[in-house]
Amino acid sequence: MSARQGIDAAHRRAAAASPRRAPVLDRAPVLHPAPVLHPAPEPVRAENHRKEPQP
Repeated sequence: MSARQGIDAAHRRAAAASPRRAPVLDRAPVLHPAPVLHPAPEPVRAENHRKEPQP
């Protein structure tokens, strides 16, 4: 048995033992779209706003 088949078998056993926890692996990428939530932090920077009012 190859390593891939062993991993698949372990995953099937874990899914059979706890059916409610198995789908978490599928949902994780959807729940955490980091690049979408933080597209471009550049335009608004506290440093720039602090430097503006100084003469």
